[in-house]
Amino acid sequence: MAIPFVRSLRGLEDESSRPSVTALVLAGALLAAWVGWLLFASIPLHEASQDWTLERDGTLTVRFPAASMARLRAGQRGALSIPGEPGEAPQQMEAAVVATPSRSQPRLGPLAVKVRLLSGERAPKEGGGTVTIEVGTISPLQAIERAGARLGSDLGHLSDSAGGADQGRR
Repeated sequence: MAIPFVRSLRGLEDESSRPSVTALVLAGALLAAWVGWLLFASIPLHEASQDWTLERDGTLTVRFPAASMARLRAGQRGALSIPGEPGEAPQQMEAAVVATPSRSQPRLGPLAVKVRLLSGERAPKEGGGTVTIEVGTISPLQAIERAGARLGSDLGHLSDSAGGADQGRR
């Protein structure tokens, strides 16, 4: 049995596009917020080292890899994290870079920086720990681009090594 034409027209007139428009506006707002976060949020970048010694004056001489040294500057903030007992949280001490290698700091060596603890506490002479220095910030979009470039580079190395293996078997 067919539906009378008048009833189908009445059904179309009663139908509202308001829910569809509301959903579209909400989806657009959510997309705009996500793009804003992607472009404008900031992710801190850190350099870390476990190779440090406590000096007599209470500062730390921290050695970093050569690639990290270009990003380290006096005044940058960081932290010294000393591991706690098993089951305990590590002890965090705020720190700042006070000197980088230069002609005025010949004792530091080319791959070391001097770090002062800001909390007034003294670092333990032994016991390990990690010094981390914040060297900058990037947006989430830049982080995704870097990860993609690294992934592309890693995949390129894999295909190069696979190609070399194939040539060796021929």
